[in-house]
Amino acid sequence: MPSGLIQPPTLLPTSISASSSKIHRHKYSLRALFRSISFLALVAGYCLYAHYSSDDGAQTTDFHRRLEDDGCDGVVKASSTLHLVLLIAGVLYLFLALAVVCDEFFVPSLEEMSSPRHLN
Repeated sequence: MPSGLIQPPTLLPTSISASSSKIHRHKYSLRALFRSISFLALVAGYCLYAHYSSDDGAQTTDFHRRLEDDGCDGVVKASSTLHLVLLIAGVLYLFLALAVVCDEFFVPSLEEMSSPRHLN
């Protein structure tokens, strides 16, 4: 090998990297399984709570919607259509801002990282 070339680093033997990869994969699959089960348990708990605390006519609970009745005579309710239009405009504006940030900063940095390695 000519002296001017840089020698690539040696890789680990395949048996060590393969067993390490299996352990790594097993560890993260267990973590994903635990998170999935935890999420499903949380959703099931909420569903049970919502089912048993709902008004079925037999029991009266006045803690659910205290402002549902028209107790405030002088208050004017806002238009839900106006809120929807403002919400959609805000979401579109945030997506536009995200696109500008990605185009200006993220894409050039990816190009700089990938060009010396000939990944593009």
